[in-house]
Amino acid sequence: MAKLKQILFYCLIIFFVCISQNTIASENEQMTAVVITGAAGWSSGAHSIVSGKPINGHRTVQNKILPTISELGISSYRHYFYRIERFQSDNISKFDISEPGNVIWNVTAVSETEPNLQSHSSNPYAMVFASNEKAYLIRYGAKTVWIVNPSVSYENRHQFKTGQLDLGAYANENGSDNYDDTDGYPEMCAGLIVDGKLFIVMQRLVDWCPKETVHSYVAVFDVSTDTEVNTQKGEGNLKGIKLPSPVYNAGYPENSSIHYLEENNKIYVSGCASMGFCTNNAGGKGGVVSIDPESFETKVVLDGSTDTWSYGNVLSTSIVSPDKGYFVSVPDAYGDASQNTVNIFNPSTGEVIDSISFFNGKDIRSMNLDRYNKLWMCNSTDSDIIILDTSDDTIEERVITNPLPKVVSFIYTSNSQNDDVDQDGISDQDADDALNDDIEQENTDVIDQTPEEDVLTTSNEDSGIGECFIQISAECFFNFF
Repeated sequence: MAKLKQILFYCLIIFFVCISQNTIASENEQMTAVVITGAAGWSSGAHSIVSGKPINGHRTVQNKILPTISELGISSYRHYFYRIERFQSDNISKFDISEPGNVIWNVTAVSETEPNLQSHSSNPYAMVFASNEKAYLIRYGAKTVWIVNPSVSYENRHQFKTGQLDLGAYANENGSDNYDDTDGYPEMCAGLIVDGKLFIVMQRLVDWCPKETVHSYVAVFDVSTDTEVNTQKGEGNLKGIKLPSPVYNAGYPENSSIHYLEENNKIYVSGCASMGFCTNNAGGKGGVVSIDPESFETKVVLDGSTDTWSYGNVLSTSIVSPDKGYFVSVPDAYGDASQNTVNIFNPSTGEVIDSISFFNGKDIRSMNLDRYNKLWMCNSTDSDIIILDTSDDTIEERVITNPLPKVVSFIYTSNSQNDDVDQDGISDQDADDALNDDIEQENTDVIDQTPEEDVLTTSNEDSGIGECFIQISAECFFNFF
């Protein structure tokens, strides 16, 4: 009995040491938000930097950094972020978060001899990161995803593209089957990596609108081989996952439409279906579908096509837990936000639980959940970011941006590390490898992806306590026996 008490005491000591270590690591972590902003008339855009945690009671903001065109995207990995100039600009600029006004390099997203681009533009949307040296460039106006090396130096930036993935099968302009996207472009728009597999969302619009027989799809690629996985969930020769009605026009808006929840190992994809000048009513008001990343089974979890649906089109979404998510309802696609609402729903049952009255009439362009379960909502009505505590749905803070906020991405670094500084004779890759492995990233379009020795999965959780629990179990087991 005495020995058992000693063992239990020993285990408790280990447990509290683990808790202490995890708390210290959390306190040392620094989060920074990078915000894409744009003028009300789409005349210009820029980016802003916002402190992730309050400083002296409030978050700090730095606005109007390097103004440029209005149509911009953002992706981030470790302590770098990538500003993407889209339609007919077709280029990417790399920045270090420690110097957010200095461009490390700028590269094109179009090959010189590349044919058959939609409106003569590759229209790059996002980068999905597999490792320091490998990422996938999602290009809305093209038929191919570029495989790229984001760690290239300024001198070697011409080596940015290393390969490509062909999605041409999903947009057969000469196709005769009713499921063919005959405008010739799959409209790839978003993606993420889970368990070594790349999931790419394609809207598959026909003449810019959903068509009832032409469903949105998710293509799946093995990241280790860059070969497409046959999910057995497609039509005809299509290997990808056919998304069920009402999730047409999936991946719009691309930065708030695909999420991975580690807690139940599910991917969630939303689609707004027919909006604006699209009057064929394919998919009703849209919805949300869950995807099992192993079996590729789909399940509609929010259905805006039912007769009882009393909300507008399902636009931006966020998934906090298996039983709590948010969606923006937009009844009027032509800019009148007076009827917009932000609603809470249960992703397990599809029940719409409540709306948050404060957001009534707000034009919420997108939203992104940070790893502390704070939901950052881009509010174009008042030109601010509203930070919502999802534990009780109270507003923690409002941060003014100038111009209007459009998209938020997060960068996590450790206060204990010396942030990367360019040094003669040290490559970007060597500098990256020297960084504390604590540095993690969140991909745009609102997706957390945490590299662990380049294991391709996503996670919002710190594994420190879990590792300690394993240690406790092993130590106590061997001491007891």
